[in-house]
Amino acid sequence: MATRNPSDLSTCTLPELLRGGDWAGAEGFEGTLATIARQLAARSPPAHRGELHEVARLCATDMSAATVMWNLATASLRGRARG
Repeated sequence: MATRNPSDLSTCTLPELLRGGDWAGAEGFEGTLATIARQLAARSPPAHRGELHEVARLCATDMSAATVMWNLATASLRGRARG
């Protein structure tokens, strides 16, 4: 039986990534939020990639700003995740 590698985000669904990013932001896990933001950017339409890359960049310097940007950058993705 194959086991899932928890560090392989490429197998996560959009809702899983969004929940993981929300958790990482709330708990202050900069590296985790940055990694999730980059993974979402790779899967997102071009119009949203810049915002998600900005979240990843901000994680290294201003976690508060990164979490605010996370909420803005993922708002439209949350609609896709629900429907």
